[in-house]
Amino acid sequence: MEKSGGDLVACVVAFLIFAGWGSAQAASGDGTLLYYRPQPQTLPYNLSITTRSQAVALFGPGPQEEHEDRIRLSQKVEKMGEGFLDIALTVDGINVEELGPQARQLHLNPRGGSTYRRQEIIGNTGHTLINLLGAVKEVKGIPHFGSVDFHPQNLAGPLLGIYPVLTLVYPQFPMRLLKKGDSWKIKDEITIQSAEALPIRGLGTLKHELSMTVKRDLDYTLIDYVQRGKYQTVHIEFNGTFSVDGEMVTEAGGDYLDGTGRSSGELYFAAAEGLLVEVLIKSKLNEQKAKDGNAAHWFNSEVSMAVFWGQPTAAVTWLTDQDVHLVLADREDE
Repeated sequence: MEKSGGDLVACVVAFLIFAGWGSAQAASGDGTLLYYRPQPQTLPYNLSITTRSQAVALFGPGPQEEHEDRIRLSQKVEKMGEGFLDIALTVDGINVEELGPQARQLHLNPRGGSTYRRQEIIGNTGHTLINLLGAVKEVKGIPHFGSVDFHPQNLAGPLLGIYPVLTLVYPQFPMRLLKKGDSWKIKDEITIQSAEALPIRGLGTLKHELSMTVKRDLDYTLIDYVQRGKYQTVHIEFNGTFSVDGEMVTEAGGDYLDGTGRSSGELYFAAAEGLLVEVLIKSKLNEQKAKDGNAAHWFNSEVSMAVFWGQPTAAVTWLTDQDVHLVLADREDE
C-alpha cells in the first residue's frame, strides 16, 4: 500500500533515529536533528491567553473588551505506531488563581444568573496526532462549551480562539540537521474535529458540534542554544500568517468565526528530550463573528442594538490582539 507524504516522512525519521541519529547533537557537529519523543510521564503545563478585542462599529469604534484565561494542563505523549505520537492535553484547572474559590463556582453577570462555570471542562482531554517532526495528522476532542443561554447556570469553556492557539504553539521541524541561523517554512492546513458531547453535572449531556479549519504559513529560524531551567533548549523564533474558519453549535445555537491574522513569537525546545518547554506568541486577528439568536451590534463604544434572528446574525468585524504563554510547569528556572 502506498504511503502518504506524512507517513513516509515519519517512517524515514523513525529509521534515522533507530540508525543512531537519536542524540540531540550530531557527532560531526554539523547540526541538530529536532524531533518529538514519547514522554515516560505526564507533565504539567501552564497556559495563559490574554485577549483584547474591539468591534468595528458604525459610528466610531466599539468597546474594548479584554479577558484572560489561565489554564492548567497535563500533557502525555504516547507512541501510536507507524512513527506517530499522540499529544494528549487534559484540563486540570481554569481561571482558578485570579477568580478564587467562590467566583470560579458561580460568576455573576449584571443581569442575573451566571456567565460561566468553566470548571465543568476540568478533566476532559483533547488529542493531537503528529508524526515525529510535528506534522499534524489529526486534532480532536479539545473540550469547549458555548454559553447555554436558556439555563440559569450558563456554561462556557475557553473562547473559540483557543483552537488556533493550540495549532500555533507546537512547532513543526524539517527532516534535516539544523544549525544556528538556519530557517525553514511550514505551510499547511489543520482540520479540528469536534469533541464528543460531554456529560455535565445536573444538566445531562450537552450537544456540542465543532467544525474548524486553521491554515498556517509560518517561517521558523533557529536562533541559539540556551539553558531554560534544567533543560538545554533550542531557541527558535517564528512569524507568519494564519487563518481560521469555524463554527460551534450547542443547544443554545451556533457561534461562527472567520478570520485572518499575523502571528510571531519564540519557543524553546529541549532537543535531547524531544520536548516543548516554553512558547510565547503575539497575534493580531481580523475576525468576522456571527451567532444564532440574540447578538449585539455596536453603533459606537457606548451604544449597541440587540438583534434577534432565527438564523446567524450579520457578521460583526472584531480586531483582536492576543498574547499567549505556554510553559512547562516543572521547568525549574534558576
